Amino acid sequence: MINKYAILLIGLLSLVLSGCTSASISNVDVDNVTLSGVGIDESTETLQIIDYSHHEIYSGNHYFVVGFLDLALNEVLDITWKQPNTTTWTHFIWMIETESEYEWYIYEDVTPINNLSNNIIIHNSNRNSNKTSGTIMKYTLFASLADANAETNITGATGIKRGIIGSGKQLGGDVGRESEIILKQGSTYLLRGIAKGAGYITFDMEWYEHANK
Repeated sequence: MINKYAILLIGLLSLVLSGCTSASISNVDVDNVTLSGVGIDESTETLQIIDYSHHEIYSGNHYFVVGFLDLALNEVLDITWKQPNTTTWTHFIWMIETESEYEWYIYEDVTPINNLSNNIIIHNSNRNSNKTSGTIMKYTLFASLADANAETNITGATGIKRGIIGSGKQLGGDVGRESEIILKQGSTYLLRGIAKGAGYITFDMEWYEHANK
């Protein structure tokens, strides 16, 4: 029996053999994997496919934040991001880079005692789009871990990632679809960095927001 993959390849091969160099097939579903914008490039006559997260950039549903701060010894950076309680879920990846040694943690279902004081501006990856994210992100820099815990209660929260970053190294989610996490609707997440040595911390977060079909 010819499977879906064979049918797709036979169809595309037929287009090439027929001399068609501008054909395209949109949103092909093969065993629940969506291939968007499948087609033949006119200049190179090669097969062109983009993955779903790339497709979401064109749709205006892909967002990012990038920033850095210089922390003194034992200072704590807390970043919270609150998810909307809808079925439009966040598919999330991140990167952290530090100048000195840091401990870092990601918690799910934290309870903000006081909202963190600084809003983080969320950018749309399609700069021509007027769509905005349903996520609310904030940050605060604290003098100590005790001060941070007094603002954001992690008791009962789920610790889903943690690690130690050595000087000059980076750690966190790999920047790629394979490492994305689908965040839980209605939950508040916390990214916490604790400076074990004075130095800069840089964070880069990317995500797209998508409702299952």
